[in-house]
Formats: sequence, C-alpha cells, structure tokens
Amino acid sequence: MARTFTKNVSNYMKMGVADLGNLANGAAFIAIMATIKASSFTGAVGDNQIVGAVINADSTGGFQLRVHNGTNPVLFAVSRSKSTDGANNQSGNTSQSTGTQYRVGVLFNFGSPNVTFYLNGSTDGGGTPTYGAATYTQGTATGADAIGTTLAAGVPTSTARQFDGDISEIGIWAGATSLSTADFAAYSDGVSPLLICPETLINYWPLDGAYSPEPDTINGKDATITGSLPAADHPAIVYPDERPRIILPAAAAALRNQYYYRHLAGSAA
Repeated sequence: MARTFTKNVSNYMKMGVADLGNLANGAAFIAIMATIKASSFTGAVGDNQIVGAVINADSTGGFQLRVHNGTNPVLFAVSRSKSTDGANNQSGNTSQSTGTQYRVGVLFNFGSPNVTFYLNGSTDGGGTPTYGAATYTQGTATGADAIGTTLAAGVPTSTARQFDGDISEIGIWAGATSLSTADFAAYSDGVSPLLICPETLINYWPLDGAYSPEPDTINGKDATITGSLPAADHPAIVYPDERPRIILPAAAAALRNQYYYRHLAGSAA
C-alpha cells in the first residue's frame, strides 16, 4: 500500500532534525525518486511538496522536490549547497495531471552546478543553479525533514505546501558518483530503489501503509505520522528476491529476469 496525503495541517509525516542532510553531507550529487498520484494541486511557486531536507535553522530548504512553478504543475526543486546560499529554484517542463501516476525524480549536481528533472524515466528540464560549494554542506538545522509537506516549528507551514494524493517508493541517493539516466529509467519501469546504485542509496521509504512510523530500511530515518494518512493502492515494483545478488548495470527488463516481479495491491504502472 502507498500512503494518501491530504491538504490538512493536522495530518502529516516527518523525520528527525537533519536526518537527511547529515547523511548527504559532503556529497557531490544528490538524487531523489518517488512515485506520486496527485488528487489536486495548489498553484503557487513550490507548493505540493513530495519530500525535502532542511539545511539550516527551522525551515531553510537544503534539497526539496515539489510540484508547481507558479504557472503550471511541473516538477519543481529548491536546493542549496550550503546554508548561506540563496534558494536555487528550478522547474521541469511537463505539466502533470491529477489522477495519473508518475515516477518522478531530480538530480542535484553540486560540483558542476546543474539540476535535472526526470518524469517517467525521461529527462524533463531543469536548470543551472548558483552554488557556493562543490558538495552539499549541512548547516545547523532546528526543523525536521518531512514527506508530503514543509514544516515550521514542527508542523506544516500551510495546506498549500502539503501534497494532496498518493506518495510511495521514495529513494534518496547521495555520494561522489552521479546516477545515470538509465537509473531513472529503471525506476520508471518499476525497479525498486533497493536495486538502483545501492552503494549510494541513503534513504528508502516504501510507504506501503503497513507500519507507523513508516520505516527507512537503509539508515533507520523512520517517518512518523501525525493524524491520519490512509493506505492506498501501491504501484507494481520489482523487489529483490531472497538470494544475494551482484547487480550490474542492466535494463529493467533484464532485472525482471533476475528478480521476481511483485505486484502489491493496485494496478501496474
């Protein structure tokens, strides 16, 4: 099962203070992937947050993935390489529709400044940020990281910033080696984040609706739930089988030959 998020400040999901940023500290690249299906969008710049990390103080964004650039419901990201950077805002190209499942992603390149979006496995715009450091440098955060919202003083900043719809299969990668377009394409084809560059995978929340808090199976940065975030149909995902494997670069079709194709409740992507 996925989780259904709503624009209600009484219902939200959060991690701890600097949970994501401390793990990403020193990384030349950070990547985020998630599967979403929105029920509605609010229309200001940077609304509808999927997941984000606080770099400094209570709510200064370090790396955040959202939907809406103030004109269209396209992918949108806020990023800083260090706490003294101004907010770098980039947006994607393709407008999203409500009621449609999308596999979305963003790649932050701090060394050769660039932000690239991915929508269903294909590049979808981005831009050139102005970073003050060649790696991500975590500041002194006091506010918590969150899924499905931004937070201030530990609660959602507004209903506009909350995501309305289903979110599942969130992966975050950070390290010296960038993910490739093929990695985002594999995710789009239904391959679990567990099988994509596992050496740099720092967080993975299936958000299968079975547990509260929702577990991060990589580094234990579990996501606590306040209020009600009901379970929803989960996308079809390729999970590892029970035998240890060495995963070499391969197309998702080949991965399906090595791993069982597990359909959770719901329809295939």
